[in-house]
Amino acid sequence: MALEFARGGLPVVIVNPTAPIGDHDVKPTPTGKIVADFLRGGMPAFIDTGLNVVDVRDVAAGHLLACERGRAGERYILGSENLTLAEIFGKLAKITGRQAPTLRLPYVVAWCAGACSTAWAEVTGMPPRVP
Repeated sequence: MALEFARGGLPVVIVNPTAPIGDHDVKPTPTGKIVADFLRGGMPAFIDTGLNVVDVRDVAAGHLLACERGRAGERYILGSENLTLAEIFGKLAKITGRQAPTLRLPYVVAWCAGACSTAWAEVTGMPPRVP
């Protein structure tokens, strides 16, 4: 919709942060939820995937730069470092002293388990999710 407005002549600049990480993530974002779950010990397993993470301070600076120098109708990706989930947990473990999860689930197993909260609870030992 923003691109439609830009095509209509409005000075719209779009920024797309990748996976922001940082303080004051109170909602939290999906990335913040991964960190919060790790800190609560609620991450007994993980899938073999990766993310491009970016510091929220860099995202804020990117927003300002896009506002000042961005071109109308253009999109800017705000990203920094490609990390596997195992690497992210390793960094969190080093910072916090908590144990990083070691059980790596194949994506298809995580998807199938996530399709049914009871099955997910059985696989992870966590209580079923309430919709």
